[in-house]
Amino acid sequence: MSTGYIIGNSEVLCKLSYNQRNNKFWTTVYVREGRGIYLLEDSLRPLNEGDLIIFPPKVAFSFASEDLGDEYNINLDVVVFCFDADWLNSVLAVFPTVAGMILKIREMKNPSAVTGPKWIKLTSLLNQIDACESAHLPVTIISILELLSDRQDEIGIIDVCQPPLSDLTMRK
Repeated sequence: MSTGYIIGNSEVLCKLSYNQRNNKFWTTVYVREGRGIYLLEDSLRPLNEGDLIIFPPKVAFSFASEDLGDEYNINLDVVVFCFDADWLNSVLAVFPTVAGMILKIREMKNPSAVTGPKWIKLTSLLNQIDACESAHLPVTIISILELLSDRQDEIGIIDVCQPPLSDLTMRK
């Protein structure tokens, strides 16, 4: 897959899942409709309508049925926005004033779920880019990056979810 940014749906999300072990993308997933599951590191996690999740590079996750063992997630309506470090460098070259924002995005190490006012703003922007409003696309993308650089209204996924199944069985 080439460098840059990708805007897509559940099909794109599953295709990206094949290479997540060597992931170089920041991936934002917004579930507009449906329910399912995904694999984060070595544990299955629920996926619900309204979820908005940010996965930084090098976090092993998958939405692909090959990794989940069944035909999960085929009825999800999602908006996916992915970008890599090379694309961030290109944005920085064109808009040097966003340097602080890009630095904060690059510092992101753990997956998180978005909540609160940030969720409202980010889901609106993701719906806009999915609707292909190309006249406003650069402004929308910069607005998304600005929101992603702000760590407010984010909850670490690993902190709030159940421990992996292997941990539960070891405690008994």
